[in-house]
Amino acid sequence: IDTTFEWSEHENEYDLIYLRKDKKDFRRSKNKGFFWSRIFFLKIFFSCFFPLKKILNMNKPDFLVVHLITSLPLILYYLFPFKTKLILRISGEPNLNFFRKILWQRLSKKIAAITCPSQQTKNFLVDKKIFDVDKVHVLYDPIIDFKLFCDLRNDELDQDLLHKKYFLSVGRLTKQKNFSFLISCFKELSELYPNYKLVIIGEGEEREKLEKLIFKMNLENKVLLRGFKSNVFPYMKNCICLILSSLYENPGHVLIEASLSNCPIISSDCPTGPAEILNNGKAGYIFRVNDKKDFIQKVENFFRQSEIEKSRKKIFLKKNSIKYTLFRHYNSLSKIIC
Repeated sequence: IDTTFEWSEHENEYDLIYLRKDKKDFRRSKNKGFFWSRIFFLKIFFSCFFPLKKILNMNKPDFLVVHLITSLPLILYYLFPFKTKLILRISGEPNLNFFRKILWQRLSKKIAAITCPSQQTKNFLVDKKIFDVDKVHVLYDPIIDFKLFCDLRNDELDQDLLHKKYFLSVGRLTKQKNFSFLISCFKELSELYPNYKLVIIGEGEEREKLEKLIFKMNLENKVLLRGFKSNVFPYMKNCICLILSSLYENPGHVLIEASLSNCPIISSDCPTGPAEILNNGKAGYIFRVNDKKDFIQKVENFFRQSEIEKSRKKIFLKKNSIKYTLFRHYNSLSKIIC
């Protein structure tokens, strides 16, 4: 179900239901902060309220899975009785503000099941005692697509990176990904390992801020912002390791993609997912969030460890990643809705 025409480019792949008649894609509007985001939400809410109600009353689907834009269907279920069973998808550790907590508590009996992408998120929800424990399920995202990986892994790498040693980090240039911390740390790393570069793939609102930081630290030739790339696998295949410096994740899709490329991982222990994916350190190297000393220590540990130990971590990572396939996702979802 499409609320803002964000799926319009996939019309030939999926049967889409558009809730809004006007074809304005709100994502192209400039983000002006918190006030703008509230206006954005209200536009979606009031334009989609009655169309969604009509679909539920006329089509009467067996299940409705709500994700990302959840307040709209939840309020509908609070106001009206529907025969369709409601499944709430919660990604990452939710911000339990007053409004959301009250809404979830009031609707807990009307929600058939709650799914989340990690055990850590499930534990958080169970501890808050908002939902019945039996209703909360871990449902891992179907991240791994072996056919797509086989098609993309042998694409050509940027010519200037061929035969070069580099660390890799992937993600939108946002506060969440914490690239400013990583760049600050790389000033010291570049002195310890002068032959290595840092390649950051992604685009976002913090690009200008990060460019200024790179210039300030005189790292123009060491830290390379490569922008958005539709295929990151060639970069993963050729890098020395992947670094995830995030403040939070849900659960950290890039870590699963790195596992397909036999790419070693150094990650922050941010909520919710990286430590679980990396098996608390058995499948990678984990440092405390925003702890520069611990991060540098883990990088040094990575270089000191033998190839045999690194291979063991890769094997652990691959074994742990199998649960993120489409087949496993289908099996788990089938058990939840049966």
